[in-house]
Amino acid sequence: MNDIPSKEEHAAIMNAATRSGVRAVIHNTSGDPESLLGTTSDAVALATYDLARLLASLADAQTLAEVRAAVAPMAERARAWIDAIDAGEVRLPALEKGRPLVESEIDRRITAVADALQMTQKG
Repeated sequence: MNDIPSKEEHAAIMNAATRSGVRAVIHNTSGDPESLLGTTSDAVALATYDLARLLASLADAQTLAEVRAAVAPMAERARAWIDAIDAGEVRLPALEKGRPLVESEIDRRITAVADALQMTQKG
């Protein structure tokens, strides 16, 4: 019996240990999973609310001036947030991780969920 892990197994073990360590730091500095979920929920709710307001306002807009008026409140908040991000006052985990990696993770996970749903619907 060989107790020495292969190069691939060792890399997987190290990756898991690193991920676990990063998650521990996040837990200790940013909040427990329930708090992070609450913040995520708040962010999604605000984004959905702003999108709904924008769509409702745009649906009624008849002129370019009305379109500009509809987007003005959100544009002002968006500019302030972008400025804070660009100044380093706010940092986005997705940008820290790297957008290509994050997009790849998103694609992989949503496809896995869709595959699981498809399998359960066929069964």
